[in-house]
Amino acid sequence: MDINENNKQVYKSVSQVAREWNITTRAVRNYCQEGIIPGVQKIGKMWLIPDIAKKPIRIEARRKKKGLSKVLEIEMKNNIEDGIYHGFVIDATFNTFKIEGGKLSREQVRYMYDDKSLSLGGNILDVDEIIEMNNHFKCMDYIIKTAKKELSENYIRKLYLMLENATQVSESFSSKNNCYKSVKNKFNEIETVQPNEVEEHLKAFLKDYNLKEKVTLDDVLDLLYCFMMISPFSTANGKIARLVVLKECLKNEIVPFLIEEDMVVFYKRGIEKWKEEPSILKNITLVAQEKFKTYLEYFGIKYNKI
Repeated sequence: MDINENNKQVYKSVSQVAREWNITTRAVRNYCQEGIIPGVQKIGKMWLIPDIAKKPIRIEARRKKKGLSKVLEIEMKNNIEDGIYHGFVIDATFNTFKIEGGKLSREQVRYMYDDKSLSLGGNILDVDEIIEMNNHFKCMDYIIKTAKKELSENYIRKLYLMLENATQVSESFSSKNNCYKSVKNKFNEIETVQPNEVEEHLKAFLKDYNLKEKVTLDDVLDLLYCFMMISPFSTANGKIARLVVLKECLKNEIVPFLIEEDMVVFYKRGIEKWKEEPSILKNITLVAQEKFKTYLEYFGIKYNKI
């Protein structure tokens, strides 16, 4: 295809280049989106690649120089579909809903994310669950974009308002600054703080947390424990806690951990017994981290191995 009579520049289509380079058309599009093939042109939705272009080094080799937070940010910005970002958002969303009784399969969650469609397969679903799940995708993007920000009361409130946007729960908020619980709640049959003490307790533990010079995995787990013992909202405390934990893992270069359905008993028990027997929560977290490390290694993303 010759689209420049003066320079006689010949261009090839994505499918032509994919065949010549022996890679998928998706990989070629990703190279184009990342801007690493010099001279590419885009006409409408069609990419045109100069016939003199050479195959870039493997994307995994480029990732090895970057940590997870940066890779996620780049892939999100460039709509990379075959990297770690895509699976990270879907898996985090699927798991956080599944351990709280969600009825959707991972494949259904993927369809929701990729195609904005949903096959119910005979299931009867709560409309709010579908809305909240779609909001969770947006929350994931938000924590990736803002991972380096200091954790604050306003940040946590914003996450909650984002998650519950357009649900029935959101109709009960008197204002954006007044979305905390109005009645007592429990975590695993443990009484959490009184509604009128939420703000005070949040401010106190966030102040102590943000004073830490270097945040460790134990600090993040203590953050999780403190948050759940406060449980500041009437709904979705577990989901918000896990989003906050993921954000802090990204910020502090700690390998993230995604709690799956078969881990939930030890996970909740571990939170409950954190001050007395920290090994319960620590051990299940380490198991989840080991699984996540296999993804990091597959995509060639560097991480701290200590």
